[in-house]
Amino acid sequence: MARVIRKIMNPVVTKVFLVLVFLLSFCNLMYADVIEAGYHYVKECTTIVNLETFPDIVLITHVFGVLPPKEPVRIIQPGECVSAGYQLNGMKIYAAEKSYIDSVGLRNIKIYKPSTGWPSIDDENVLLAKIIMNGPEYSRSVPDSNPLIEQDTELSIAGFVESKVILYESKRISKFRGRKPRIQVFEKPKLENLRETFKK
Repeated sequence: MARVIRKIMNPVVTKVFLVLVFLLSFCNLMYADVIEAGYHYVKECTTIVNLETFPDIVLITHVFGVLPPKEPVRIIQPGECVSAGYQLNGMKIYAAEKSYIDSVGLRNIKIYKPSTGWPSIDDENVLLAKIIMNGPEYSRSVPDSNPLIEQDTELSIAGFVESKVILYESKRISKFRGRKPRIQVFEKPKLENLRETFKK
């Protein structure tokens, strides 16, 4: 009897095991960024470096897209690498007064979801960020002939213009295979009507 049960169960167990392996492999492919042959990833980290200069303000990330995180809206912490995660995701950065976020809570911020296009935070008390990049654009993957292996980007809060918070690239550290790092420092942009206060 035991042999009969084993003969019946073994094919069933085998099929279940194969299905589980397939599902796990599929999930790994979904969450992994596919890279073309002859290319390598560039490790990157983008941080906001002068949050302490604006203690009454919090910066918020809103990540959306194919595989958004469990908490798509969250507050950026000092020294944190800001990222959308999966490469097909999108991300927007916003600013709000700390007192406002403390009173309403992140989960109660209204998010507008259009029928087409990306969603966005729809709250007059939350300002969208405009990011000014000074260095050349780069990709998350580069040809193997390119010695670039890591890129650290520092963004600083310049202030506020109209209904936007202005972030600018203040420093970039590029690390290469077999070479010394390249450090680029950028000045604060000169913008008309730039103010340091959140409200006009």
